[in-house]
Amino acid sequence: MLELKQSLLFYIKNLYTIDFVFALLVLFIFVSLLLPAVIFHQRPIIAFLFIFFDIVFCCVFAYFGYKLIDDRVRTRTVELVDENFYGGSNFVIDVNIKNQSKYNFSHCKIIAKIYNTNSDANLSTLEKYKQSYIPVRLKSKSIEKPLAKNEAQSHRIKFDNFNKDMNYSIKLESECF
Repeated sequence: MLELKQSLLFYIKNLYTIDFVFALLVLFIFVSLLLPAVIFHQRPIIAFLFIFFDIVFCCVFAYFGYKLIDDRVRTRTVELVDENFYGGSNFVIDVNIKNQSKYNFSHCKIIAKIYNTNSDANLSTLEKYKQSYIPVRLKSKSIEKPLAKNEAQSHRIKFDNFNKDMNYSIKLESECF
């Protein structure tokens, strides 16, 4: 519960004005689409369909709208520079993050996800799904040093006790404000 509170306070502190305007737009659409359910309260099936459609539409709209705003307003690139094993089971990846937006970033977070790409023919469909969408290892690094416009920074993320023999792929994500 404390982690949720800290996460919420972090976003409230760091989001831009356009993010809050978008949140108000989603809330307005939610209430607007809820009105037909109130009108059809005598027909519960139709009212339920309006409520269900409203919830699904607003969740999808909020998710993709936030991604669009993030891609347009807080443009950045994260690329893998190098990956090395050292000391037996320690795995290190070096990444570059570059600010390509019109704004300076005061806080960034780089998330590295490692997926198992073992292509065993005996795996069940559930196991294949699990390997494709659930990372084996996940680590994030917060960058407190400001990232100015058109500036790039190099960072290192270290994974301890990593199996060298595993076939893996790395996916990098970032979040900047």
